[in-house]
This record gives sequence, structure tokens and C-alpha cells, in this order.
Amino acid sequence: MPDEEDRVNVTAQCMLHEPPVPVVVEDAENDGSKVTCPKCGKDYGSWGEVKAAMTEAATAQQQEKLTAPFQGLEGWKVTRD
Repeated sequence: MPDEEDRVNVTAQCMLHEPPVPVVVEDAENDGSKVTCPKCGKDYGSWGEVKAAMTEAATAQQQEKLTAPFQGLEGWKVTRD
């Protein structure tokens, strides 16, 4: 089981509010379902699109965690395949 520091937490929130409001999905089993803000009604696209954006954000966060310790070290180059 991963340590807490190894976990990536990504949430979809409407940033038009303070504090941000978690968005809602009509049907999480269906990638075509609409994702909206329950407070203002803003449409964030389909659940499939939002999941893809969340996966991209999590991947970028993990990439940063993996490369940060090597920054500035001579003779090391961290690449992504």
C-alpha cells in the first residue's frame, strides 16, 4: 500500500466560488454524462473529458515528484518515455 506522500489526490471543482465547489456527474458509469457545478450550473463537459483532464493532472504531479530530487545533479538526465 502506498504511503500518504506517494498518493495523488485530484478533485474536480468549480473554481468560480470561494471556497471551490465539487462538481457533480449525472452518471459516473457513463463517460458521456455531463459534469456541472451544482451551485452555478457551469458545464464542464463530459465525464470522459473531465476524467482525462484529471488523469493528465495526476500524471504531471507524479512526474514532478519523480524528477524533483534529481534537479541540479550533474550527469543525470530524467526523461519520460
